[in-house]
Amino acid sequence: MQSNDVKTFLGLTALCLLLATSALGAPTPIIVDELLHNLDKLTCNENFHLPDNKDKRSSMNCFINELDSIRKNCTTTGNLDVSNVVYTIKQAATFLFKIADKPCQGNPGSFEDYIKAFKNLVEEFMNDHSSPLTV
Repeated sequence: MQSNDVKTFLGLTALCLLLATSALGAPTPIIVDELLHNLDKLTCNENFHLPDNKDKRSSMNCFINELDSIRKNCTTTGNLDVSNVVYTIKQAATFLFKIADKPCQGNPGSFEDYIKAFKNLVEEFMNDHSSPLTV
């Protein structure tokens, strides 16, 4: 697993949060610029891989499993605590999945599969909740 993959994963989550809060007219609960800046400090073990996820009940379950795996296998440089970053992302993800109400697409068993499924969810959410938001 390369740290760029993790940045993509978490960056997509930040984008989803922006879209979700914009669609609802709610204020953004996190400072996204700061979050994205902190992602540069996230590093993962080269041998890091996500366990098979057999739980197909909901997208949120998939997502939470991925985040917990990142929290256990990745670290940060400087004084940024990876658990705090993941907790913030988890809050955003929970919010997104509650309003998107979409199931997992397929059964992501690898990080790459999960990114693809998550991108599909983001695209569907953007189509369902189109707004004049520019990112």
